Amino acid sequence: MKNWIKATLVLAGGSLAFALQSSVLQPEVLTPYPLPFTSQVPGDIDVQQLDAFNAQQQFDQSQRMFDIFAWQAFVGLNWPATADGQPDNTLNIGQKSDHGVVWEHWKHDYEVFTPDGQPPVLTSAQGKDTHTVQNTGNTMPDEVEEALQAFTGPLVDKNGNWVTYEIRMSPKEVDYVVNNNLYYVQGQVDFVNSGQTISFPAGVYNGDIGAIELKAAWRILDPKTDDPSRYFTTIGDININDPEQFSKPLVKKDVLLGLVGFHISAKTQYAKQWIWATFEHVDNLEVPPLTYNGQRLMPSFYNPNNQLLPVNTEPPLNAVIPGQPIPSGQYYNGWDPTLIYQPTQALRMIPIPTDKQQLNQQVQAALAQLVPGNVFQYYQLIDTQWPTDPSAPPTPTLPFDAGVFPNSITNKAGGMVTPTYLTNITMETYFQAGNEPAWHQIEGFPQSETTPIFGTESCTGCHSSAGVAIAYDPKKALSSTNPLYGVPLTGDFSWLLQQKAKIRQ
Repeated sequence: MKNWIKATLVLAGGSLAFALQSSVLQPEVLTPYPLPFTSQVPGDIDVQQLDAFNAQQQFDQSQRMFDIFAWQAFVGLNWPATADGQPDNTLNIGQKSDHGVVWEHWKHDYEVFTPDGQPPVLTSAQGKDTHTVQNTGNTMPDEVEEALQAFTGPLVDKNGNWVTYEIRMSPKEVDYVVNNNLYYVQGQVDFVNSGQTISFPAGVYNGDIGAIELKAAWRILDPKTDDPSRYFTTIGDININDPEQFSKPLVKKDVLLGLVGFHISAKTQYAKQWIWATFEHVDNLEVPPLTYNGQRLMPSFYNPNNQLLPVNTEPPLNAVIPGQPIPSGQYYNGWDPTLIYQPTQALRMIPIPTDKQQLNQQVQAALAQLVPGNVFQYYQLIDTQWPTDPSAPPTPTLPFDAGVFPNSITNKAGGMVTPTYLTNITMETYFQAGNEPAWHQIEGFPQSETTPIFGTESCTGCHSSAGVAIAYDPKKALSSTNPLYGVPLTGDFSWLLQQKAKIRQ
């Protein structure tokens, strides 16, 4: 009898535990994407709603607000455009327009930051033909734009071709840079010496957008092995030609380019550390069992047939010294874009969070239903980074052992941003290092500190390092300290001021 009672109690307790566990494991119902789709790019989030969620400790709902913001921005920016670059509300996202999409009418950074520091000539020319992708090295701002990833090297797709990049600026950001003479070095110095601080215009909830920067990653599509119906495409020119980095130019005219990565960074009244969202093509690292031209579709940047390849490794430097014979084994400090490379084996170090996957599925299904063959159903939000406390100052970095670690990494930029890391596999491939010394992620910290941490990169953390020119001596030769740039945060999270502005001759 005692054994029977004991067994009964165990079963009852087990049932109760199962019931409690089932209750705990019920997923929280998060806010769905607000349909129908509209062409409105949001200026900011609803701070009152955010505060309400935070007060109730519904932090997943708070994150969902920013993820919806990200998708709404992606939809609005990729909305078909009219001839003057405004959304064409007679069409839906995914429908074709002779005038391209809205963001294709925004100015390239090289149009604003001129190569000679002279005032930019910002013409009113509009239309699809203003979207030309002539890519070159990072040091040639008179061409469009970059053939290397930020601070690293080229990304090579499955066909052996380099991915190329372009940067666009919202009209509000362009006006701010031009009106304050920030497009050239001496103008930045004068601005700072007058006692002013860089502060880009901020977007407003239910109002206008502020400063927004976009970065697009393109790869050349091969019509034999790539299905262009799965991509947002354009016809562009590739011009990789910088003698300081590349031994030979690579020029390709009228090639079919497919969008594989898309960064959106937005300054808002709430988020003085900006809101950072990043999107990728769904075929970047894995592809469902689909065939095209009788062949299995393969991921753009991962070879599932050779899983022993090292991941996230830069191609070897292989550009020969310009103008000299090729000694055996001797290479120039750069890459030769005309040579065939082993494709990059890319691997995402931080998986796309489950709540993002659920939201992506909802939006992708709605896009597919909205327009048959809608190419934007093949894009996904990786994550959105935002400040949980915009008033929080950056955590000091020194001394390392005074209790500031790990906040010196998690709160490097101030604002207590979440998530800690955010990267795009097409733009920060080689930051996907995994375990690394802590100083990699700490601003200006001595490299002798070898405490191991897990690290990839943070949009906010990286961009917080950007400065503005504070001094320039025309009598001195150009060096690493001339121009002299301000400390982190003086560039208001935009690298354009430091990396793109030139000295006016």
